[in-house]
Amino acid sequence: MMRAVRLPIPVLLLAAGVLLPAASSPGDATPDPDPGLAVILEDDLRADIELLASPALEGRDSPSVGLTRAAEYVAARLAAAGYGPAPGDDDMLRGFGRDLPAPVLDACALSVVDAEGATTTFTAGDDFVPVWKTGGEATGEAVVLAFGIDSDADKYDDIIGKLSGKIAVVLEGEPEHRKKFDGPEVSRAADLYSKLESLDDAKLAGVVVARRPPPVEDTRRGRRGEPDPPAVEPARLGFRHTWAVWAGEQAQALRPVDLPVLEVTAEVAERLTGVDLLARAAEVDGKARAPKPIHTGRTVTMRAASREETLTIDNVVAWLPGSDPELADEVVVRLEGTPGVTDIDPGRRSGVPQEQIRIDRAKAADLGLTVRQVAEALEIAVSGRLAGEYRAEGHSYPIRVQLAGAKQLPLED
Repeated sequence: MMRAVRLPIPVLLLAAGVLLPAASSPGDATPDPDPGLAVILEDDLRADIELLASPALEGRDSPSVGLTRAAEYVAARLAAAGYGPAPGDDDMLRGFGRDLPAPVLDACALSVVDAEGATTTFTAGDDFVPVWKTGGEATGEAVVLAFGIDSDADKYDDIIGKLSGKIAVVLEGEPEHRKKFDGPEVSRAADLYSKLESLDDAKLAGVVVARRPPPVEDTRRGRRGEPDPPAVEPARLGFRHTWAVWAGEQAQALRPVDLPVLEVTAEVAERLTGVDLLARAAEVDGKARAPKPIHTGRTVTMRAASREETLTIDNVVAWLPGSDPELADEVVVRLEGTPGVTDIDPGRRSGVPQEQIRIDRAKAADLGLTVRQVAEALEIAVSGRLAGEYRAEGHSYPIRVQLAGAKQLPLED
């Protein structure tokens, strides 16, 4: 018997909590939940929540580097609880498609020539990514502008001086000052597209935005009989496929910006300019006073491009094997009433002959086939697959593709 459970990322702990009490016998009218509840520890719950909600995962947007990391973590935790991939899957990550902006990395470029004439070329996708709704190419002197904010409300403006034709290098976000700006939330003037409008008005040739890393905390905690969860490492640079909006407001179309814009890590920004942008930001944090621009004397060449594509985003799909059909029915009833747990399937149906087929993964690989491809071929051969409908005289008839004589084939074939 197999039980299929589709788990959105936020319900990992909820699902893990309902597995253990189900170990009671099916004949018990009121099963004792204490044995299961006893192994659900507050520290374990806190550790999982802290990791999944940590700043390093950047909100787990769909899709994003943070979401991928969260999905991998959830799959690892489910594996530790005894789950495995669904039949036909190589792992617990099952993708679905979504049309979203995506970088055209082959059309993007970033390089710098320093005062001595030495050229450093950076790698698209690793060192930098483009920003959606921006594009083109530019060459000019790199000028460091702190945050690139012009805010009358906060009496702050670091977009000053002769900037026409220059490449501005700015930090994302805003100064972390206890009185100015909006506290922990990004103010409107510090929203990237608000910055780009102001920088575009300054006649800049291009903009390089350095991401300021969030504080990283180690959320590893000891677990009884289980390995520690992975530490939350600094976020890898990733293209932003979607953009946040303020709570209670409708998402609006972003206004295209007529200049190339790239995002880089703080380390790459320092290699690009020779300026420690994080140290500069720390100085601005304390006073929230706009510093003067730093003209680096270095020449930057940059190119940005992006487009809409169908992207694959991973769901986490896990299967828990079992052996007691009566207990399976009880567990299915219990899980069906659990918010966030869907597609529950006991696998076996009483009175229906079933055989379990195990695919030789090594032989399939030698033939250039994935487990999913073999499973799909078996499905078509044995039970068939709906391929469409035939309509005639007001009636519709399903068209099912199936191997001829499939019902008469011995299992060995």
